[in-house]
Amino acid sequence: MFSVQFSQAHQITRRVMNSTADKIIDSSQKLSTGKRINKAGDDSASLSIATKINTELKAISKAQDNALDALNTINFTYDGLNFALENLQKMREIKVKASNGTNSADERGAMQLEFNEYVKTIQGLRKEESWAPTTISNDIPAFGRSLFSGIFSENYQVGSNDGDFINLDFSDFNDVDNHVDIATDLNMPGSMNAGASVRLMRYSLGSGVGSANGQFFVPNGSLSDLDTMIDNVSRMVSVANKYQARFQAVFDKLESDRLSLTDSKSHFEDTDIAKESSVLVREQIRQQGAVAMNTQANAQ
Repeated sequence: MFSVQFSQAHQITRRVMNSTADKIIDSSQKLSTGKRINKAGDDSASLSIATKINTELKAISKAQDNALDALNTINFTYDGLNFALENLQKMREIKVKASNGTNSADERGAMQLEFNEYVKTIQGLRKEESWAPTTISNDIPAFGRSLFSGIFSENYQVGSNDGDFINLDFSDFNDVDNHVDIATDLNMPGSMNAGASVRLMRYSLGSGVGSANGQFFVPNGSLSDLDTMIDNVSRMVSVANKYQARFQAVFDKLESDRLSLTDSKSHFEDTDIAKESSVLVREQIRQQGAVAMNTQANAQ
């Protein structure tokens, strides 16, 4: 009878010791890795969900990079347009000064030379072939030239699925609210000169006044023409701001989604430290009790 009771007690304590040992190992692993799921057997359903969330998070991260690329492109455009605006405003000041009757033809000629330099500087952003040998445009990358010459149109993938893209398009010459073209020798809808009666490259401050580098300027061009050009470039700045707001809103939404998905992933994957610590302590106590009972049974 005693041997039967001993055998039963021994089996019970061994089962408890084996059970607690497995749980102690499992809890220790979760606490050391910080992960609630360390193998599929821990929670296969949660592992599948966490894997899908992780895939989506990686896609969102790349989409955010794409949105930032678009924002950098828009910032490049914005800076260039403001550079053109600053030069146009300086040119307007020269025109006001040159309009004063006290200026001689030589004085107006000197002003014309300064005026022409501003024209070439603006034209350098676009790089028309006629200005290529004498402008700063040789240092402007083709990417920048395409932005300011009205031929830029690219899709930016800003989502994790097909169709989640935004088209940054400056190529429609006839769409004045969706176009960027700072050409100085074009007069068409959507360009800098649209609405002006004279093209900037043909702008003269006085009769008989020529330009630098052999380009002759006919005696035309008013303050109103310059004001029209300033207004048109200001409108282009608004176009850049419109796209900037759109891509920034997409980036912010992606960031919100990323944070939400990160929290969800943490719920499925990460260890509840407080809960798992209490489990570990409980199983260690059970194990110690089983060891003590087994020792006592052996002694008896």
